[in-house]
Amino acid sequence: MSAPKFEDVKTLLGHGPSANARANQRARLSTAVPKRRRRWLAGLVLVATVAAIAVTVIALPRTTALEPPMQQLRGVDEAGAPLVSGLHVARASTWHFADKSEVQISASTTVSLTALSNELVDLELQAGRVDLQVTHGTGRLWRIVSGRYETRVVGTRLHVERHGEQVDVGVTEGVVEVRGPDHAFVRVAAGETWSSPALVIEKPMAPALTPEPLALEVQKPERVKTNSSWRVAFARGEYEEAVVAARRDGVLAHAELLGSADVMSLATATRLTHQPAEAARLLRVAMSKPGEHRAEAAFLLGRIELQAGRPHQAAEAFETSVALAPDGPFGEEAGARLLETLGLLGQTEKLHTAAQQYLERFPRGAAAERANKVLHP
Repeated sequence: MSAPKFEDVKTLLGHGPSANARANQRARLSTAVPKRRRRWLAGLVLVATVAAIAVTVIALPRTTALEPPMQQLRGVDEAGAPLVSGLHVARASTWHFADKSEVQISASTTVSLTALSNELVDLELQAGRVDLQVTHGTGRLWRIVSGRYETRVVGTRLHVERHGEQVDVGVTEGVVEVRGPDHAFVRVAAGETWSSPALVIEKPMAPALTPEPLALEVQKPERVKTNSSWRVAFARGEYEEAVVAARRDGVLAHAELLGSADVMSLATATRLTHQPAEAARLLRVAMSKPGEHRAEAAFLLGRIELQAGRPHQAAEAFETSVALAPDGPFGEEAGARLLETLGLLGQTEKLHTAAQQYLERFPRGAAAERANKVLHP
């Protein structure tokens, strides 16, 4: 209905045969204006609703882009092949990651990618050299394990080189942390280098000669010497030779008779030579022995179980590691892996508890963002 013009209103109010007719005309006019207002308001509400829907549709993709869900870090090699946890290479290669980080692997280098997640990238350098450019500000921890030493990085340029048990670290930008077998650490800043101290290897004593040796007396010193050969091979970084010697001498079969340090060495050798079942057995033996290696053994066992597709066993191992040494050298990483594994299992109650405990100890840890999202989705 069109709005009444002023002339029409004047005609309706000023002319008419009688007062009753003018009253009726006034009534018609008074009802016409509210209808116009109601229609105008209805149109305004419709326009506002359409605008709100449009704003919501436009803003939705931006919100999703700003707050993406936790995802595994992706990476490819120089040929475009995807990088996966458990990858083992023994050649020159270049790895490119989604966060613009890069790893250059030199020729004659043997390295394994043992972990690849949003919180942790874990490399195990058996021999040779790797150069890393790690993007700063992602909150992701990079760890390069080189025999008895590990280098921790959160954003920098560096190289790590290993020959046997000799490890050298050089930093171009940023600061890294190098930890030794006694869990002590040293910080290496830009422009600095660090080298591991020389390892002293005690050679087995030669058997004493006797004028008339009995057969048993001749074999006994040789047996002691043979049993020590796996340790010498392990100290030189010759892990396959160490495993062969330990198996030949029956050491692997009776690992429960060894000390915890020797059991951990054998577990490392079998793990780095891709024998996860044997490594898991040795790590369980190490967990059963008193000493400082129990939490580390539980953490490494959890990694093996997770890579083998057994998340329930992995969660149990990570939980054990955290319980044994919550503030130890593996406490933060074990806590982060526990969050990841419980999330995969969908165990909400345990996940909330683990997130609270993680944030209490490591409020700025690599997995702090994930823990906060668990508690405040």
